[in-house]
Amino acid sequence: MKTRLFLLPLLMIIALAPIYAFAETEIPDWVKNVAQFWIDDQIDDEGFVQVIEYLVGQGIINIPYAEAPEGESAASIPSWIKTNSEFWVKGDISNDEFAVGLEWLINNGVIKVSVDDSSEPIVEYGTDLQGEVTIGLILPLTGDLATHGIENHEGSKYGVVEFNKFLQEIGQEWHLKMVSEDSATNPVIALEKLTALNAKGIGIVVGPETSSNIRNIKGYSDSNNMLLVSCCSSAPALAIPNDSVFRLVPDDRNQGTALAKLMRHEGIEVLVPVWRGDTWGDGLSAATIKSFSERGGIVDDGVRYNPESPEFSASTSLLASSVRDYVNEYGSDKVAVLFLGFAEVLQFMQSAHEHEVLDDVRWFGPGANTKEHKLIDDPIGLDFSTNVQFTTVQFAASKNPIYEKVQAHLTESLGVEPNTFVHSSYDAVWIIGLAMLETQSTDVSIIKEKIPEIANNYSGSIGPTTLNEAGDLAQADYEVWGIRDAHWINLGKYTQADDSITLK
Repeated sequence: MKTRLFLLPLLMIIALAPIYAFAETEIPDWVKNVAQFWIDDQIDDEGFVQVIEYLVGQGIINIPYAEAPEGESAASIPSWIKTNSEFWVKGDISNDEFAVGLEWLINNGVIKVSVDDSSEPIVEYGTDLQGEVTIGLILPLTGDLATHGIENHEGSKYGVVEFNKFLQEIGQEWHLKMVSEDSATNPVIALEKLTALNAKGIGIVVGPETSSNIRNIKGYSDSNNMLLVSCCSSAPALAIPNDSVFRLVPDDRNQGTALAKLMRHEGIEVLVPVWRGDTWGDGLSAATIKSFSERGGIVDDGVRYNPESPEFSASTSLLASSVRDYVNEYGSDKVAVLFLGFAEVLQFMQSAHEHEVLDDVRWFGPGANTKEHKLIDDPIGLDFSTNVQFTTVQFAASKNPIYEKVQAHLTESLGVEPNTFVHSSYDAVWIIGLAMLETQSTDVSIIKEKIPEIANNYSGSIGPTTLNEAGDLAQADYEVWGIRDAHWINLGKYTQADDSITLK
C-alpha cells in the first residue's frame, strides 16, 4: 500500500518521565492499522515514528526510561521492536508492555518524538472525496436467516459509525452512508434489491449473505460493473477469480473439512446427511461427504430437502428410516446426522422429534446454525437439540482488541452474544472504506482493483483478511459450539494448519 506520510513540525522533544502508562483514552483502530503497515514494510520507520508522535501528542501514552536489551544497537530501530509491535497489534501483549519498547527507543536516542498541538493526522491522504458517499447493503432481515441477518446488519452499521469516526479523526471531509435492503433470504428478492440499488447509482454493496442469493445476482452484478462484498457466502461453486464478488469467509471446502474431522474425532463411523437443496447446501454437503469418506467414514445418500417446503414430515421419515438401519448395524454411538440448513433447523427438529430413533444419535451442523437462539427458546427445539448434543462449527475470528470492542458493543445492543459473521460484516465496511480513502475514488472499477491490496494488508475484527485468488478469505480456523445445559457453549476449536481438534 502506498501510504503518503509527512512529518509533523518539531515543537517539543519528549522529556523523560518516571513511569510509563497508557491513558484511559481509547486507542483509535487506525493506529494499529498503520502500525501493521509498518510491520509489513508498507511504510518506513518515519511513518512508525509518527504513530508514536500521535499517541504522545494526544496524551494517550507517557514514555519513561527503559533499559535496552543486551546486544542491540541504538543506530536503528531493532528487530525486537517490530516483533513487540506485531504482538501488540494482534492483542497478544498489553498496551503497557508495548510501551516498554517505545520508551527504549526514545530514551536511547534511536528516535526523537515530536508532537504538534494542532493534532493534524499522521497519515496524509488526498481530499478529492467530499460529503456523503453511499454504499448499499443487502442482508436477510426477514426469512430463514433473519436471526443472523439482523445481527450482521448491526455489525455493518457499527462499521460505518466507526469508520466515519476514523475519517473525522484524520481530517477527511467525507463520510459513508449505508442504504439497507432486505433480501428476505430469497434469491429473487435479492436481485430486485440489487437492481433497485443500481438504479439509485449505488454500485458498491455489502452482501448478500447467502450463496443462493449471490448466485442469482452475480450475473447482474458482473454485467453492470457492480461490487459485492459478502460477509457469509461460502459455497465452493462461487469461488471464481476476477468476478464482482469478494467474500470475507473461506469457502466451504474448509468448513467441510472441519466438520468431517470433528465427527471422526467424536467416534462417528456412519454419516447420514440432510441438507438444504440450494447452492450453499449442495456445496457444503459435497465438501463434508468427501472429507468424511477420505477419513474412512461411511456416508449414506442422505436427504436433500426443498428449503421452500412448509413442513418436513416426509424428509424426517426418510431420515429416520436410514438412521434406524445404520443404528441396528453399527450402534447409535457410531451414527450421526449432519444437518445443513438455516433457521428452518427448528422446524426440522420439531418434525424429527416425532421419530424416537432420531434423538438416539448425535447431530452436527454448520456455522449457519451456530448460536441459533430459536432452538433454545422453543421447548421442543431445546429438548431435541439437547438430547442429540447438537454440535456445530463456525469460522473463528482471530481474537484481538477490535474484535473485543465489536463483540462487546453488539452484545450490548442486541442483548445476545452475536454470531461470528458480525465481525466479517464490520470488516467489509472498513475494507470498502479504506479502498475509497486510499484511491480517493468511488469508481467501482478502481475500488474493485484496490480491494485485494487493502484486504491483504488489513487486520480487523476477524483478524487478518488476506484473500485468495478467488477473492475469498484465504484460510481460517473453526470454533466448535454446542447446545449444552440450555445454552450455546464454546466447546473447542479446529485448527486448519495441522488438521486438529482441541476440545475444552
